[in-house]
Amino acid sequence: MALPDDGPSTTPVIADYIAPYDRFTGPLEDYEEGGIALNDGTLGLQVQMWYLSYNSIEDDPNYGDFTVSAEDTLESAVIINVAGVKRVGLAFNQNNDPFICYETVNCEAKLYWYDLVPQDYVTTTLPAGSRWVACCLDDHRQTQTGTSDVILGYIRNGTLYYRQERDRFATEYSMGTVGAAVLYKVGMTKNLRLKFDVREGRGQRLSEIQGDVFSLVGLPASNFNVADLYPIWVRGFIVADVYSAADVSRTLQRDYFYDLPQVDYKLEAILRGGPNVATITQSECVLQEDVSVETAREQGLEYPRKVHYVRNPAETDYTPTKVTSERRSPDIRAVSEITIDSALNLTTDDAAQVADKIHKAAWNDVDLKATFGLPEDYARLIPSNPISFEVRANVYKRVRITKFDFVDGYFKVEATLDRASSYISGATGYEPVTGDTPASTLPGDTTWEFMDLPALIAAHDTLRYYVAGRGDVGTGWHGAQLQREVGANFEKEGDIPSAETMGLVEEALPAASPYFIDTTNTLLVSLNIAPTAYTTDLLLAGKGAWLVGDEIIQVRDWVAEGANWRGSYLFRGRLDTPTALHSIGARVVFLANPISILVDGSLLDTTLTLRAASYGSDPTDATDAPYSYTGRSCEEWPPEDLVATRNVPATNDWTLSWVPRYRLGNSANPIPSTNFYGWRLTFTVGATVVVINNTSTTTPSYTFTEADQVTGFGSAQSSFDTVEIRALNYLGGEGKSLSEAVS
Repeated sequence: MALPDDGPSTTPVIADYIAPYDRFTGPLEDYEEGGIALNDGTLGLQVQMWYLSYNSIEDDPNYGDFTVSAEDTLESAVIINVAGVKRVGLAFNQNNDPFICYETVNCEAKLYWYDLVPQDYVTTTLPAGSRWVACCLDDHRQTQTGTSDVILGYIRNGTLYYRQERDRFATEYSMGTVGAAVLYKVGMTKNLRLKFDVREGRGQRLSEIQGDVFSLVGLPASNFNVADLYPIWVRGFIVADVYSAADVSRTLQRDYFYDLPQVDYKLEAILRGGPNVATITQSECVLQEDVSVETAREQGLEYPRKVHYVRNPAETDYTPTKVTSERRSPDIRAVSEITIDSALNLTTDDAAQVADKIHKAAWNDVDLKATFGLPEDYARLIPSNPISFEVRANVYKRVRITKFDFVDGYFKVEATLDRASSYISGATGYEPVTGDTPASTLPGDTTWEFMDLPALIAAHDTLRYYVAGRGDVGTGWHGAQLQREVGANFEKEGDIPSAETMGLVEEALPAASPYFIDTTNTLLVSLNIAPTAYTTDLLLAGKGAWLVGDEIIQVRDWVAEGANWRGSYLFRGRLDTPTALHSIGARVVFLANPISILVDGSLLDTTLTLRAASYGSDPTDATDAPYSYTGRSCEEWPPEDLVATRNVPATNDWTLSWVPRYRLGNSANPIPSTNFYGWRLTFTVGATVVVINNTSTTTPSYTFTEADQVTGFGSAQSSFDTVEIRALNYLGGEGKSLSEAVS
């Protein structure tokens, strides 16, 4: 519908966005609600969510593709291809025709849309200087089909403008001056009003920062939900070193008091301090687990008297500055002190309030801890949920679930005291005094590993290899540049921006079957960073993978053992890597976020000479070494379960069938590579070999007719010494073989 009076409300009516506008999106992706299929609005425009993504990888053959895909029906299509794009947006008209707005690196703002006059797609270019484009259908309800409209918003020269489809986007309407602000998105809110989300320099929303962290480590927006963090603004986060995604997330979680439990394989950001989700009596607890409720005295713990919170405010030129929270009680002996370093750029009052909340939460953690068991009826609960729990007969306390594991048919629960008032503070601080900036240290050498591995995610289904690196302990290492020898020179291959968890095997690990969980052997390693334990469900979702030697092993449990770590409950030979004995000194690399390097096809089956030069060091000081590259990222896996039958005496044809093993997706939903193009069958009888290429990608079977047998072998065959079947890949060639004698 047209906006009333072609402009904003005279009095703002503020509300949060409805889905999907409340989802986190990076600059090269967007969500929009739409119909059952592209160009099909017959069932309305509230059938399913659609996702727009832009391929910005210049070395990728699909560089520049705008791909729109459906969450439920899984329909996917490339709409257009444009190089050099830095911001995108998606909308649908009433026929579910995709409308795509985008801004190029040359600061051109454009809209690709279906024009009913020529009945074709056209591209409209906005006036020079137009920036921060965003679009949406203003009302998806079927009752509003006759009046709804696609809205295109943008900013030019400090003024917010919009255009609408009913004018064929030819008329520009001003929404007023916004200065140096930016337009983040436009969409419907919960009170059924259209909202232009204009940012006025208050900082960055916490949802965007946490979402960016997830995206930087390859987690798609469909695998997390950070909408609960949307109302919180972050003034700044100091990046004085290289941090892991986990370190950044932990800092944000601690200082903004939220948890990131996994719910249905999706990370959910949940703010603390919400209402109780359940009331549980001790009679509801299972008998297999004793109910244990311990106070500070019973735990032998003491309360911290002071919390020193050190942050980096802009007012002191980002010099670390301390605020202190102090708590006293005539009934409690509090003597210890805690110091917390934070990378956040907080105002004095904000820092004082964070310190106060952390202090109150710390007292909660000491006050009371509870462990108990719950039946399967409580499967809806997750870590971070606050509940009202009967700590003793008819006495209830609010506790927050910190651990919720399913063991032996019931849920084992750990919880700590959780007062909702702990997350509210009116504390004020004092103005900081500018101090001296600490001196930095020199970079050290880079310890790194070259890894010719199977594709770790579907997006890596191209020729590539992986690298991981770290710096020497105690140095100012903050990354390295990977270089490859080309002729007489070394050229940049990529960057290693942060340290990965790496180390060595400290106790020989025997080989084991890849078909069963290895609960017999354990993995003892030395590491530069403490490892993280995972649940079995997370392992099944692909988490917790380590490269040990040349074998990928998933590890569920870790315990410290002196200076080393011992891992147990092992999934061996993952991604079809060979299981083997791993001797003391074998390499160990955590595969959470290795750097992937695209490789030209001409380098397949060659030796690459590489070196990793620490940032700030002389590259010629780095040691180069040769590495054999075989392109395992595109090597197809061997099929299984060959079945061969001969039609005698009618035709003497042999019919063969087998079960493919696709490399991508997961065990529940394996998917073939886009580069997979069929099968190669090799029949051997004595010294005679017949090779047949079957280019069918949909039917894993083949009929070796009597006529073809006569052509290849001179006569029909009653048996074959061997039949080998290999999958074929355009990039990686023929894969590993299934080989069997057939008679």
